[in-house]
Amino acid sequence: MASGSDRDDVVSSQALMEKNPTTKSQQIFTFTATLTPAPALPTLPFDLVSEILCRLPVKLLLQLRCLCKSLNSLISDPKFAKKHLRLS
Repeated sequence: MASGSDRDDVVSSQALMEKNPTTKSQQIFTFTATLTPAPALPTLPFDLVSEILCRLPVKLLLQLRCLCKSLNSLISDPKFAKKHLRLS
């Protein structure tokens, strides 16, 4: 009984492969397509980022410090703090 069940499993898996045939070139293309790097995002000038951040509330700035090292160093800069106080 178990051998008949195994045979049915083999037949059904073969039937599935026949319904969805894929060639090796299609599989390789799909695999290599997933490995291509994403296009680089355009970056904003540092001065513009500073101007935008100066207009945000302090609570949000404290949360943004955890986002990346460059934002942390910008927000932690005493010159930025003075500029933020002046604009708020």
